Amino acid sequence: MGNPGPRHQAAVRLANTHPLLAEQLAEQSGAYVPPYDLRSAGPTTHELKTGVVNENDATVYLTSAGKPVHFYQLEVQQEYYLEKYATLHAYHGSEVSKSRCGGQVIVLSPSPRSTAKFRKIDADLRDEFAFHAIFLSREDLVPFADPDRTYPERALAAVMTDYKTDIPDWTIVVLDEMARHDKRLAELMLDVIMSERPPGDKKLEAKLSPATIEKLLTIPSFKARYDRRHAEGHAEGLAEGHAEQVAADLLEYFRIRQDSVSPQALATIQACTDAEIAAGWLHRAYRGQNAAEIFDSATD
Repeated sequence: MGNPGPRHQAAVRLANTHPLLAEQLAEQSGAYVPPYDLRSAGPTTHELKTGVVNENDATVYLTSAGKPVHFYQLEVQQEYYLEKYATLHAYHGSEVSKSRCGGQVIVLSPSPRSTAKFRKIDADLRDEFAFHAIFLSREDLVPFADPDRTYPERALAAVMTDYKTDIPDWTIVVLDEMARHDKRLAELMLDVIMSERPPGDKKLEAKLSPATIEKLLTIPSFKARYDRRHAEGHAEGLAEGHAEQVAADLLEYFRIRQDSVSPQALATIQACTDAEIAAGWLHRAYRGQNAAEIFDSATD
């Protein structure tokens, strides 16, 4: 299904490191959980040519007396396509042959609409395909965000949250926990958030406490982004500071020349944050133009 995105990888990592999470998802959907005495996960990763390791999927096995009695496969799907349903069926069939027991595919989607479409096709084709999947949207995971739920449950709810319009405060708390428990998961979570925020958005950093930022600075990708953002902010500050100085020099020159500056011109000069524009005004004043000639018609 292509290279998995950060949301997929984060959900898979959570299931692999916290196998109970798959069972909690099954219980959330009302699915049957058979008796067992051991639970384990088998992580699957794929190393790209770039050296980046992607976490493709998670399979959690329930065993009894040393034999598998059930399995859960975890997948994240952004959108619905009939071909994807068929591929999920193939994944399930392969695992049934491998483990020689029944199981379920748990499909998470950030889109309630996609989840509804998956559920409909599953209801229509389940008997024909002899395949049972659990389809959950981010709305189904809202109960997992409760502060009384376990860390893995809250972490999964945070991973599946929509960050296009806001960054909820509770997800910042979870991000801090991730930074303490699993820096790779925190890195993926950051990628999930930033992939849905507008370019140059500063809301995430504004919500992070100094202690959380200190933890996250140990993650190379966050440190690079943080350093770049602050370097840009410093450069902007210098530019604005320079513009203010040039504007002050211009007003001082008008004062020495006893040149009257209208309130509108004064407001324009004081609001200027572009040093190049302010320098142009000053150059025209040096060449003999008065304030009215520079500012009366339009601001340059």
